[in-house]
Amino acid sequence: MAIQAVIFDIEGVLLRKVDSSAERKWEDRLDLEEGELSRAIDRAGVSGAANLGKVTAAEAWKRVGEHFGLNDAEVQELEQDIWSGYELNHELADFLQGVRSRYKTATVSNGWSNAREVLSRRFGIDKLVDTMIISSEVGLTKIDARLFQLAMFRLNVWPEDTIFVDDDTTAFDSAWLLGMKAVQFKDNEQAIAAIQKYLA
Repeated sequence: MAIQAVIFDIEGVLLRKVDSSAERKWEDRLDLEEGELSRAIDRAGVSGAANLGKVTAAEAWKRVGEHFGLNDAEVQELEQDIWSGYELNHELADFLQGVRSRYKTATVSNGWSNAREVLSRRFGIDKLVDTMIISSEVGLTKIDARLFQLAMFRLNVWPEDTIFVDDDTTAFDSAWLLGMKAVQFKDNEQAIAAIQKYLA
């Protein structure tokens, strides 16, 4: 059968980091190497649990604050600074809107319990697709094929009729296991061309 649905990851695909200066400020402040902030937050021991919805975003950020010795105001500032470096990938969003009239669309992403609110309010991701699936809300991350099965169920499509686009290939084994097509996002031109080949 022909392709019926296109599913996008969010971070690194529909959202791209355009400014790391705020993160660099925190790396200097916390005596971390450049580019280490996200991994340092992971080492605080909360990201995995937060992505699975086992702890709320508020609880996770509290633990991050405790790990780094930050007060509540500093933790809030850190969270805001991390988001401030991202912007919507407008070219890819426009492409997605263009195919939405003919194909079902969704996002599948790992995210903490506040991800839907932030992604919708700050970037309008909810308006770009038919459905958003966030790991913390369903207790499954992208390495689990059941997350993609849930996406298929919500979109009412078969895996072999679906394209999944992600910059990180870690989840591709789960997608391939079900028979989905997978496109690694490297840049807009490359990804759009690869998707269009499947849509042709």
